[in-house]
Amino acid sequence: MRQLLYRAAQIFGAACAAVLILFLVSAQTPAPTPTAGSVVFLGDARGHGSGVHIGDGYILTAAHVVRSEKTMPVVMDDGVTVEGAILWASPEYDVALIRAPVNAKAAPLACREAKVGEEIRASGNPYDQKFVTARGHVSGAAREYEPWKRVLVLDTTMVHGMSGGPTFDMQGNVIGINVGVMVVSQGVASYVASFGYIVPGSTVCMLMGREG
Repeated sequence: MRQLLYRAAQIFGAACAAVLILFLVSAQTPAPTPTAGSVVFLGDARGHGSGVHIGDGYILTAAHVVRSEKTMPVVMDDGVTVEGAILWASPEYDVALIRAPVNAKAAPLACREAKVGEEIRASGNPYDQKFVTARGHVSGAAREYEPWKRVLVLDTTMVHGMSGGPTFDMQGNVIGINVGVMVVSQGVASYVASFGYIVPGSTVCMLMGREG
């Protein structure tokens, strides 16, 4: 009987030691750091745009990028493609939210309106160029400008394909979502001016609270 109790104690002690070792190894081994950045490529055969991962698989983009689709391919800058589900879209503000199983860095969303003159970085996927960033400044205060309910004006050209991508402040916070370019018409000719439009972070946060 004494031998059986001794053997049981040995087994129990070994099991406890194994659990303790597993706990210590788990506690000391950090989760793998995502290799992909926060900016993503969104698109299908009918066109493409951009988006930004803000954490937990949530991706902000422009409503006109997702159109009326229910899902959309999400491509990260490490080449991995996953399928994203479109949670909601607000055509009047031109903002949409996607959820996708991305292993990517998260960019913090700043719920504020950038100040006129503030230095910024706008990122996205213009035409056939992927993951491009341009620098500029906020050139005009937030306003209603057709077809958008509230946008800021930048002196950075928003080329087609950058729609839905993020505009960052110099600390790396998302302070707006790219939605459009300034197109100037003169007679029968039109050209893209060196100005772009973004939905400010304060408006994006308002929409997330309203639609969520």
